[in-house]
Amino acid sequence: MQTNSLSKYKYLFWEYDINDIDLDKHRALVIERLLEKGSFESIKWLFSYYEVSDIRNVLNNHKNISPKTTSFWQNYFKLNG
Repeated sequence: MQTNSLSKYKYLFWEYDINDIDLDKHRALVIERLLEKGSFESIKWLFSYYEVSDIRNVLNNHKNISPKTTSFWQNYFKLNG
């Protein structure tokens, strides 16, 4: 598992054991949570770890991102809402 880089953001995943989060297997969870609740620093990490296409795909198929946050990221990526 690749949790070392995510461990500094474990406060965003309070209901999970951070050691059980696999960054590839749980990609949607990580991306959704960071887009919704993340700080500037965690968003920078997100863009450095995941491909933009992965982030866009999660954004287009999300289940746990608020309409307000979705709108922001759709504007950022110039996606049709």
